[in-house]
Amino acid sequence: MLIPKYKIIAQLFDGDKTTFHLQKRGKNNWIEKTADDISKDINIISSLSSQDAYVVGYVSASEKLFYDFSILSRQFKIYS
Repeated sequence: MLIPKYKIIAQLFDGDKTTFHLQKRGKNNWIEKTADDISKDINIISSLSSQDAYVVGYVSASEKLFYDFSILSRQFKIYS
């Protein structure tokens, strides 16, 4: 079993985007990235545990769905 290089140590929602604090194994500092940034970075997403990768994917998909829905709802209001 592989030990993940990164782990999620915090998940913050600012009303628009979710930001994750990631800690690299053996390091005391952390990096801050959005779910979208993490899902696009193959080195990080493949170095997370399956549970953490699932959370990132779920959040990223949820944010995309919410964004698409808000655009469609604005377009619908324009045409009605």
